[in-house]
Amino acid sequence: MRFTRNALSSCVARRIVLAFVVASLLPLLFFASGAYMQVSDELRRQAADNIRQQAKQHGMEVYDRLQVLGDELQILGATAEPGEPLEQRIPGLSLRNRIASLFWLEVKGDNVASGLPAALQQTLRDRALDLHRRHLLVWPRADDQNARLFLALAQPDRNGTWLVAELEPEYLWSTSGITESPDLTCVLGPGGEVIKCSRKPDEGWLDKVRRMALHRAPTQQLDSDSGGASYLTSVWGLFIKPHFKIDYWYFAVGADLDDVLAPLRLFQILAPLVVAFVLLLTVLLSIRLVRSN
Repeated sequence: MRFTRNALSSCVARRIVLAFVVASLLPLLFFASGAYMQVSDELRRQAADNIRQQAKQHGMEVYDRLQVLGDELQILGATAEPGEPLEQRIPGLSLRNRIASLFWLEVKGDNVASGLPAALQQTLRDRALDLHRRHLLVWPRADDQNARLFLALAQPDRNGTWLVAELEPEYLWSTSGITESPDLTCVLGPGGEVIKCSRKPDEGWLDKVRRMALHRAPTQQLDSDSGGASYLTSVWGLFIKPHFKIDYWYFAVGADLDDVLAPLRLFQILAPLVVAFVLLLTVLLSIRLVRSN
């Protein structure tokens, strides 16, 4: 039927058309918004479970590597003679890709291990009473996000001598998947110092991650203070003090919220088009109904 300009000239006709439009749009908008929120919540939940599992997996893999390396260094310390050059031992023990350098350090002596920060040497000498422990020491760098890591093993039967190894960062981070992680992944020390980040993070995000670690907070959305990306973030704490004389390492994984909600982009594009089509169809059919009566 042909629609003329006078199709809506009557006040009653206009009200009838409006009633049909409202009656069709209200349930459509209700179900569309409900579906959007439900899918959004499900995507967030799945992402939260995923990043929480990733953080735990990264932590356990790093812990396993530290344990294996500590055992191998313990064997080396038992077989090598104090004062023996240790660099030649690295290839033979397959430590080349895991150890950057090895040092002997006498706790009660005054020898200086070149390559070891003086403050770190003093820290080990101050821990002379803890010779039965392995000590993992984090030495932050002012110009880099990657801290230096040292694993010191006491040799109590050798007059308080320490075997100190500087760890090769890639051994811990690349093999555990942290470096290649598509999500923003950071490892923090017990004081919140940055040990490793997969890429340079926003300082505001780091501050919020430190607060999450302090309060053992669950997974939550962290917004950038500078207007950047928002991250769904999970923090998992690894307690390693009984084995490495350090309280916690915190593994934080942040998933970009835009990536989490990416499956909804098609819905956001199609939903307005569907609503407009339903609106147009409702108006046309309503006009036809009015004219036929």
